[in-house]
Amino acid sequence: MIGRYITAPLASVEVPQAGQAHLWKVALSEMRVATDGTTLLNTDEQDRHRRFRHADDAHRFAARRIALRSILSAYLQCTSADIAFEAEDAAGKPMLARPHQNKVVFNTSSSADIALIAVAQGNAIGVDVEAARPVKDMDKIAKQFFTTSENERWNAQAPEQRGDAFYRLWTAKEALLKAVGTGLPGGLGRFEVSSDPAQPPALLRDAEGPSRFHLYAADPQKGYFGALAMDRPDIRIARFAFDPADAR
Repeated sequence: MIGRYITAPLASVEVPQAGQAHLWKVALSEMRVATDGTTLLNTDEQDRHRRFRHADDAHRFAARRIALRSILSAYLQCTSADIAFEAEDAAGKPMLARPHQNKVVFNTSSSADIALIAVAQGNAIGVDVEAARPVKDMDKIAKQFFTTSENERWNAQAPEQRGDAFYRLWTAKEALLKAVGTGLPGGLGRFEVSSDPAQPPALLRDAEGPSRFHLYAADPQKGYFGALAMDRPDIRIARFAFDPADAR
């Protein structure tokens, strides 16, 4: 369910109001991060950048972090260098450090050439994106990570739809677990989600009872699947395409 992503200058953005979320799509290859562009990263990020063995991986990491810093600094009306992160919990979910802590919440995901950055105010949030490409041992992975009911629904899909159905299901579960803050090891069986690739993602069951979490479509473009999870219903989502000229 691909929504329209509109290029918006960072100078015009304002912090999302209650009941809103902003979803940014970043085309990593368009960032063209030069070697000296890594000066926009902090010391730890520069160290991580140098440790990548492949230039493409290093580029995508730098591009993703620079876009994140640029977007957050626009909302917070500060410089990229003023943005600092810390782990929210043992699972390592990142959050803003003081003095910007609690002003906005965010989550990020990337796959192949696309990164998604979700921003909201005062809500648990999780986002996931995956490039739809062939997966080796897809049946084995599904049996390991999906619930019995999810596997039954997934196997009921037409063979030619099963690959896309896999990604619809996977991104929805991942987004929910990132919103909770546990990550994949923390409770794959807690949520059951839909797998119909022609429909938006849907939460079907929360093992802990009536759920406070809700799923929203976040497919960025053809060939990718994405999902956004938040802890309130009826969120209005504004979708933006990041302009590399706004990297700062």
